[in-house]
Amino acid sequence: MPDNTVTEEKQFKCIGIVGHPRHPEALSTHEMLYYWLLDKGYDVIIDTQVAEELKLTDAQTGDLTQVGKLADLVIVVGVMAIC
Repeated sequence: MPDNTVTEEKQFKCIGIVGHPRHPEALSTHEMLYYWLLDKGYDVIIDTQVAEELKLTDAQTGDLTQVGKLADLVIVVGVMAIC
């Protein structure tokens, strides 16, 4: 009998999270996104400053250049400023 199991192949293996949180709400978004991506099985690299603010001691971290080199996709979290 043929195996009809569908395996989900991820388009992105490593996802980066960056941003300069100016408000606690933005920082909580970074944290929620980080754990959600890990739960979905992605490798995650997060901006060093954000990881320090969230006290993510076991996270893979890097500066913007490192995140850009290692991640297949980078998500920028921030608050829009209205001028």
